[in-house]
Amino acid sequence: MRVSILYKHLPHYRVDFFNGLRATLTERHIDFDLLYGKSPSVPKRDEVDLDWARPVPNRIYGWGDWSLCWEQVPDDIYQSDLIVLMQENRIVSNHVLQVRAKAKHRKVAFWDHGLNLQAPPHSVGNIIKKMYTGSAFWWFAYTESVKKWLVGTGFPPDHITVVQNAIDTTFLRNQSAQVDDGTLSRLRASLGVGLGPIGLFCGGMYKEKRLPFLLKACEGIRTAVPGFEMMFIGDGTHSHLVVEAARDFPWIHNIGPMFGASVVPYMKLADVFLMPGLVGLVVLDAFAMEKPLITTDYPYHSPEIEYLVNGENGVMTRNSIEAFVAGVVEVLSSVDLQRRIRQGCQKAVMTYTVEQMVSNYAAGIEQALATN
Repeated sequence: MRVSILYKHLPHYRVDFFNGLRATLTERHIDFDLLYGKSPSVPKRDEVDLDWARPVPNRIYGWGDWSLCWEQVPDDIYQSDLIVLMQENRIVSNHVLQVRAKAKHRKVAFWDHGLNLQAPPHSVGNIIKKMYTGSAFWWFAYTESVKKWLVGTGFPPDHITVVQNAIDTTFLRNQSAQVDDGTLSRLRASLGVGLGPIGLFCGGMYKEKRLPFLLKACEGIRTAVPGFEMMFIGDGTHSHLVVEAARDFPWIHNIGPMFGASVVPYMKLADVFLMPGLVGLVVLDAFAMEKPLITTDYPYHSPEIEYLVNGENGVMTRNSIEAFVAGVVEVLSSVDLQRRIRQGCQKAVMTYTVEQMVSNYAAGIEQALATN
């Protein structure tokens, strides 16, 4: 049997998952074909390559804030018994591929959020998504909440696999253990950071991350906690806001884009992760590093936000700058709260692992292939 996954592009955080899935499927005598798009421009600079997978050209057609993607997929994908697609409206080639696959009696599965959680449920894009959600043979749902939504649309629950979306937190934990106090002292000195508490933003710098909100909140935190300093790691269309803030405020440090082991010392140096906007897989970074992630009840988080339990392994405040600042100050001021969250992170990081995601996904593929 053969399964193909067609991914829009290959971000660095998916490499461990795809390598693990390939190994597991090989053990189960299932051929795995991974195809991933390559685009001419990558704002977040996080694309990588795998020597055993196949890149396919992406053609991007843009009109202002709108864009469509056409992936030039080779015809041999239709030799696969199961084809897994990302459920994204703008990848118009997927809609054609699905029609052709069904004509050739191939099973098609979707892997995604169900709804675009960064838009209102009744937005035009989400209405379109709902129209073809049920057209797949199988669904690989990111989290339990995605499965719940799918079942609510009438999709059969026995054709849904909850993959429990994750990253390789074991790598982060092992790297963290190798960062000693001397390394942290040298890093602190190289940044010119004082002895006060340090906040960290790490991720893509785009609209949904709400950098204007965060930068304003940092000023409030600095007023309440005079020694507070803030590090920003990442890149994207809104990175200029951080560049400008770092120029105006010496206690704001713009590190730039960084991936893999190189980012771990910065994460370990931080006392809190600050993400008032969209939270996704970064919650797992916080669990692995045993750091309080503080966010707001922003309505457009990614599904992984359900992993955060307020007051136990992270903090979610009301969606206002004042409430967010108060939440951060409370965490920085309470040793007991920090200890409770650290213990919650230690428990959560053993639950949400890339190894479990690989196991869930492989089992779902076997079930889909065996189901008529």
